[in-house]
Amino acid sequence: MTPPTPQELITTLKTHAQLSFMQHNRLRLNATEQKQPTHTQYHLILTRARTLMTEHHITTTLNHLGIHRADVATQILDPKNQISEAKAGPHIVRASSNPFQEENLYYLPPDELLPPPTLTPSQEPAWLTTHSTQPTPDYQPPRDLVQLALDTPPDPTPQTETEAPPIPFTEPLTAPESAPELTASPHTITPPELPVSTLEITTPPTPPTPPPAQPNPDPTPAPLPTAPKRDTRQKRKSIGEALMHLGYGDVQTHELSDYKLDDTLLKTGRINEFQAAQAQADARNLQYIDITDDPPHSDVAHLIDEHTAKTHRVYPHHQESDGTLYILTDSPARETLIKTAVTERTNRHPITLHVVTPTALDRLIRDHYTNATALKDLHTEFSQHTTPEIDLEDTDNAVKRFVRNTILTATLKNASDIHFEPQEDGLRVRYRIDKHLRPATEALPKASTDNIIRVLKLMAGMDLGNNREPQDARITLKVGTARINLRVSCLPQTEGHEKIVCRVLREAKDIPDIEGLHMTPQTLTRFSHLIHLADGMVLVTGPTGSGKSFSLYSALKRIATPEKNTQTIEDPVEYQLQGLNQSQINAEIGYTFAKALRSAMRQDPDIILLGEIRDEETARVAIAAANTGHLLLSTLHTNDAASAIQRLRNIGLENYNIAPALRGVLAQRLIRKLCPICSTPTTLPPRAADALKHARLSFTDESRTPNHNGCNACERGHKGLVPIHELLIVDEHLRDLITTQATTDTLANAARATGMIDLLTDGYLKASQGLITVQDLEAAVNTQLNPKDEATP
Repeated sequence: MTPPTPQELITTLKTHAQLSFMQHNRLRLNATEQKQPTHTQYHLILTRARTLMTEHHITTTLNHLGIHRADVATQILDPKNQISEAKAGPHIVRASSNPFQEENLYYLPPDELLPPPTLTPSQEPAWLTTHSTQPTPDYQPPRDLVQLALDTPPDPTPQTETEAPPIPFTEPLTAPESAPELTASPHTITPPELPVSTLEITTPPTPPTPPPAQPNPDPTPAPLPTAPKRDTRQKRKSIGEALMHLGYGDVQTHELSDYKLDDTLLKTGRINEFQAAQAQADARNLQYIDITDDPPHSDVAHLIDEHTAKTHRVYPHHQESDGTLYILTDSPARETLIKTAVTERTNRHPITLHVVTPTALDRLIRDHYTNATALKDLHTEFSQHTTPEIDLEDTDNAVKRFVRNTILTATLKNASDIHFEPQEDGLRVRYRIDKHLRPATEALPKASTDNIIRVLKLMAGMDLGNNREPQDARITLKVGTARINLRVSCLPQTEGHEKIVCRVLREAKDIPDIEGLHMTPQTLTRFSHLIHLADGMVLVTGPTGSGKSFSLYSALKRIATPEKNTQTIEDPVEYQLQGLNQSQINAEIGYTFAKALRSAMRQDPDIILLGEIRDEETARVAIAAANTGHLLLSTLHTNDAASAIQRLRNIGLENYNIAPALRGVLAQRLIRKLCPICSTPTTLPPRAADALKHARLSFTDESRTPNHNGCNACERGHKGLVPIHELLIVDEHLRDLITTQATTDTLANAARATGMIDLLTDGYLKASQGLITVQDLEAAVNTQLNPKDEATP
């Protein structure tokens, strides 16, 4: 296969790694480099590529060009050109970090090439050489070795072993017939005196003669040329090895070759975001940081600009006294590129990376750059004492940008509502998160109040000149490919101000099936049977904001099949579902719930969703629809299921009308869900355990308690909401009780006797599953505790 030109190699690398224009330019060769030999150009390109992409991208690119990767190197063949002998499956091949320098070379990264071999010192005696073994005919052995030793003066200058003359091989010596008798020599053998070393400090006129080389008892050959210097850190692991080392995800041996194993396990739920980040850090010998326990230092936040932070996914953490800057990132695989980019922009060196989760990094970047920038621009614009002109198409306008960022941040924090509230000292902005209001920003200047309200009214299409009457509208924002839908309510306040509350509406795709409503298996089975009935009335009750409409839409998602005609009557239409006929009432022109329901009954419906039963007229039309072969779903505002019957009585309906039409009532509440990451185990209170035993439900004695400091995955120990339910089924016995004007308590006790799990018991069960706390549950259902129970943990 013909090798590509250097320019073709650059283009292929750019395509496979999806490099930006600036990164692509860094791969290019200048005029001087283009004059060098071709294999040198390839070497330069691959060296630069390793600073911009992972080895996986380089391997993929070379494989696309017909160059395969070797498995492991066995020995170095050519240190200068970085060529090794390697294994590629069952074959022995030649591999190099620059596989273009000769044909049929395989590829290995530089840090996987073996270093050049070093010779091990010989264990043979130093005087044993490898000279010719032929005997020397002129040599004759001495007749008296002792006399020879006496006659030979000692050499005061020691010789190195390399200078010692070799001892030649001679003819084998033959013993004489009779050994000569040795007699004592008349000379006294005196050992030679060793020279005494002395130290004299003088200033010689000429450089001293270097001392003779001392003998080296362990001679080592001169080292051969070495391969490129390897990383002094511990050898990196693969992501699979790191997960296995940390004990996360139950990684199997056959999965270790998946270089994106952490993504695979995240998608399947075998690991969470925190475990994936810890594995990435462990694989690259970096440190994982939990910003809840070790938050970034505010004095270094200014060192990295917004563009660098968002482009390279980095945020400064702290700086040591020696000048080392520690950076947070969720992309440790791009370590070299990040260090290069941060060094160029901050002029600080060295740079050390810490690993954080993507959620934590998003929060840091959003809170410091996005919101801070918009807020700063807003203060700057109003500090000039001018009223800016509002242009909805002008993205450079500070007010418009602040409003959009506030709405976007609300959706990222899973806020249900955004409050814009005029105050004496300025405008207060708050989010409702998990049923609690939280400050969204610091106090805004008073001069900004009217302008921000004006922008919101313009975005909602409201009447700007009308600040004396309430107004309702909707806003739809496009963010990339996603859409944010808001229901906007404007209410006049004192001194001519207006307060605006934006309800963040979910997309229809976010509506779960009824299995996703966290019902107990028993309640789910009974509710599924209830909504599949051919006729009758099914009610969902609860206070405002308890998720009643959401549950009804989940039911419609299950039963509104193409074979049925489904009509909804709402005020307003919150979710637009495919396959439904949806109508919105307009009381200003007399199009009320009752009038719309009468018209809908003439549309040949099978299923009718009525947004709410508010008055007697609507209730009577709803009862008539339920008794004439239609399945009618609607909502009421009551505290529990049994109270719905008394509510219908209070509206003006008779018992003989309620009993035959009503099929069942589902009551529900929304309770704050505990964060599964930072919550800690605790014991289930005895009162909860007793209630679950009385209901004959299976449970554990464990519960969980929140970490009120929270973590980077939650909001002060809670994340999301969980519904609790009680389902009252109207059977023949309850119909008789309704007809005889039975009280609410009597109806509730009869329902429990037939298997109804009440709100409190269902909540205790969810507390034993670690989803909610007993304290939040009892506060939501207004439970009156005995003093004995209050002292119980």
